[in-house]
Amino acid sequence: MSEEFHNPYHFVPVKARKGFSHNKNTPDLSVTNANSGEWEHHSHATYSKAGTYSGRLICRLDTVSPIVIGAEQVEGTEPKEIKPFELDKEPAIPASTLRGLLSGIAEAASNSALRVLDCERPLSYRRAMSEGNSAMGVIMIDQDKETGKKQYRLLPLALPTMDKNSTGNYKLPTKHLSEPCNYLPFFREFTKPPLKVLVDDKSPESFTWEKQNFYYMKLTDTLSYNSSTGEVAGNSYLRFSSKDPNKNKLIGQTPLFDKVLTKKEYDALGDKTGYVRGVVRILKGDRNEMPKDKRHEVFLPYPDKMSLFCIPDSVIEKFERLADERTKENPQLPYEPIGTKRNLSNDPNDNSLRLKHGDIVYFAPNADGSEVAEVSFSSIWRGHADTVGDYFDSESLPFNENREHISPAELMFGFVQENREDVKKKSSLAFKGKVRVSFGRLTGWPEGDEGHYHDPVTLKILASPKPPSPALYFKKKDKKKDEIGYIPKAELTKKLHEPQGRKYYLHRYDKEGLPWKSLVTDPKLNNQKNRVTPLKERRQFFFHIDFDNLTEWELGLLCFAAQPFPTFHHKIGMGKPIGLGTVKIEPVGLFCIDRQQRYTSNGLFAGRYHQAWLPDKETAPLPAHLYLRESQCLSQSDEEFSFDKFRKYFADGMDKDIETALQLLGDPVKVAHPVHTPQIAGIVAEYFEQETFKWFVANDSGTGSSDNNTKLDRQKDWLKPLDRNSDVLPLLNRHYSVKAENLVFFLGGNDLEMETIRALLEEHASGRVHDNGLSWSAKASVYKDRITQCITSAKAPVLIELKYDLDLNFKDKKKLIIVDHHDHRADKDAPTSLHQVFRLLGLPSTAWTRWFDLVAANDRGYVKEMLRIGASLDEMMKIRRKDRVAQGITPEQEAQGVEAVKNAQLIAGGGLTVVKLPHAKTTVVSDLMEPALGGPGYENLLVISPGEVNFYGAGSAVEALNRKYPAGWYGGALPEYGFWGHGKPVSDVVGFLERLLEKK
Repeated sequence: MSEEFHNPYHFVPVKARKGFSHNKNTPDLSVTNANSGEWEHHSHATYSKAGTYSGRLICRLDTVSPIVIGAEQVEGTEPKEIKPFELDKEPAIPASTLRGLLSGIAEAASNSALRVLDCERPLSYRRAMSEGNSAMGVIMIDQDKETGKKQYRLLPLALPTMDKNSTGNYKLPTKHLSEPCNYLPFFREFTKPPLKVLVDDKSPESFTWEKQNFYYMKLTDTLSYNSSTGEVAGNSYLRFSSKDPNKNKLIGQTPLFDKVLTKKEYDALGDKTGYVRGVVRILKGDRNEMPKDKRHEVFLPYPDKMSLFCIPDSVIEKFERLADERTKENPQLPYEPIGTKRNLSNDPNDNSLRLKHGDIVYFAPNADGSEVAEVSFSSIWRGHADTVGDYFDSESLPFNENREHISPAELMFGFVQENREDVKKKSSLAFKGKVRVSFGRLTGWPEGDEGHYHDPVTLKILASPKPPSPALYFKKKDKKKDEIGYIPKAELTKKLHEPQGRKYYLHRYDKEGLPWKSLVTDPKLNNQKNRVTPLKERRQFFFHIDFDNLTEWELGLLCFAAQPFPTFHHKIGMGKPIGLGTVKIEPVGLFCIDRQQRYTSNGLFAGRYHQAWLPDKETAPLPAHLYLRESQCLSQSDEEFSFDKFRKYFADGMDKDIETALQLLGDPVKVAHPVHTPQIAGIVAEYFEQETFKWFVANDSGTGSSDNNTKLDRQKDWLKPLDRNSDVLPLLNRHYSVKAENLVFFLGGNDLEMETIRALLEEHASGRVHDNGLSWSAKASVYKDRITQCITSAKAPVLIELKYDLDLNFKDKKKLIIVDHHDHRADKDAPTSLHQVFRLLGLPSTAWTRWFDLVAANDRGYVKEMLRIGASLDEMMKIRRKDRVAQGITPEQEAQGVEAVKNAQLIAGGGLTVVKLPHAKTTVVSDLMEPALGGPGYENLLVISPGEVNFYGAGSAVEALNRKYPAGWYGGALPEYGFWGHGKPVSDVVGFLERLLEKK
């Protein structure tokens, strides 16, 4: 158990490229020279005459963990099935994969430009309620007839939320988020306070310029407004939030008559006194997804004539970037007012949201009130519109029309100029690079293990936190020693912050199990997952890199990319964040060609290579079927020509921050804690892969609920940057989502694990435990009244191994915490109930004992799991004895078990043992049969009792039984092995299992 963990990735620092020096007299090539055709020694037209190297570097690659390198996707599969990459019906590694692996290290090590970066991706976040826009206005658009350029302006309609002052009046706010703003000029021409009216009537239509649909409401004429100061005087017809009993925030006004009248209804009135013309705005979207206590129907008094305010093009561009980001996630987002046209084109597939003439929007002004600083369609809009590229210096961005130099990795591996959509060029600069990487060909594997693949597996959902996520991705530019490095999303700015660098994935920590396996069975998530066939560890491949015209420094960079340090392990393929893809690369031969000599008369009859280096103690010689000429070369023992010499030549001039980061990230030994996505400890989700966002909620906003008094403050954790002073990989803390002191526990059926949980709760949650001494398969309804009382008294009920059968509404059901490890929650890699309760209590790892290890293993996978964690015979005998006592097994039942085992039947060719027992305490049989406890053993075991049947054995049989005979129970260390049972008569279960398990 641990509260600390490694994030699956960290970052290699990126230094600004302007003025950056490699200290080896290898200046970057200028774009001006390249455009003029002056490529210097990089040219492909000729081989350089002197001072450069051409030849081949051969490497051996060994898989240290399973790896997944996909080929084609199987059509029509969900989750998507991806076939493994092969050549000649053997596992292989694509040249493009190896090239990407090497270029990534070379790029990081040389601080080259980032060749892959989504520069235009906006860095935005969802604002809190307190950060939203609240002033409202209508968009007016004029279009120049000659140029077609649009000029956006805004007609103010409604005041923003007003702050109460010392005199009891309400004044305009002076800040919007962290920026100063001035609303006063926008509302200076109003004589009456332009306050919005929140209405319940859903029959009106939103205002559109095409329909000109005005409405009428009867409003008071007693409201007072000082246009010179922007103050609204206190009045009984002012409107405040129900959550604001002190009336500190003015949000609108209340009508004299709630009915919203159409023009026809208004014209039919005899007395029109007090009625005001206005427009209605109704936000589109799923009403169930909107806050239940927020009314989205807004009536806005519409003035006859007011001044318009300019909306700069930059504000429109920011709106469109943020809107497009949301639309990319979901075509219906962001929501627009009902009745408005979403886009400006006639394309039915165009879901882009664009501002149109007559659209009613929320807005915020700039500091002097001269123009609009922001517009949005909802009050809770998104903050920031900086892009990813804005946070890097221009020379570090992927090659584009504004670059002045070409960086080392681009010259070595090639590049293609990226142009923005609005930049049209007849030609773009490109370079194919000076290295060519081969396929990786399979050459070796352990004797007797010719099956190269693991069983197919569905991978966990591969997802990263949405940018900007500054807790992980950004750091402070000038951080003093010991200063807190946490950056709130709302405070992220280019002036104070910079990216952590290039992402690099950590190696796996746990050596057992399948941490990459998805434990989620919800079919709705299948489209986010992949089903793959991992290549096994201990597979050996050879590949080579051909290079031309490399300087000594460039050849050193290539050697460094292949093996940065002796302890370095690369990551490759799919699933790198979840533990797949660790490989070890060893250089096994470096060969150089004298290009000038090759084309002389003597060179025609000489060997291909004039210099060769081979390791002194190479245990695996070069495979002759792949490298015949190279295998016949002899190392010339030239100290001036060796792999280590070139690598050192480059490494000696490396930036020390970059060097240290690569050393730490590439060494598996440096991974000293579990590696997983940020997770919540104080909540029991069905599986963590669905709940990674909750860590960020807890970190940035706090979590839990004020409704049941479990609210926690935000945790403010951050990923400490790597630099030359780092000696360990930084850790993050597992957050808790609820206050442990407000949890109330309800216990299910008794066994050793439940007995252990009870003792743990009595020590750490005294007075908050309900235990009716139930038997297995107990139902939550036994505690119905106490659970209901718990919810109404603002506590959080925790149901431990209780079958849910309560009739609670959705809001109350969400307050429950379910703890279980059976049925669909059963899996050898999922936390047991004991683990879950331990985490809920927020206990330190030092409180986790060997006894807890044994109890959890026993519950998860019985004796096999205890053996896996190294339990002794004495430990296992003690655990099993106490488990039988906890279940209330009597000496008579034990004796009946002995007799039943004597009469056991072996069927299905020895694949199934059948025992008939006169009671349902089947553990007396399974313990006596277990070979590790001195029993005769069994492959699969079926115990038939009066009114009940139980099976122990292969996970595939457990799954088959559950499909054949639903409504039973099952669990264990699935999918490998487990148990299944049913409490009702099931027909032909013996025959079904015999056919299923029959040995051919």
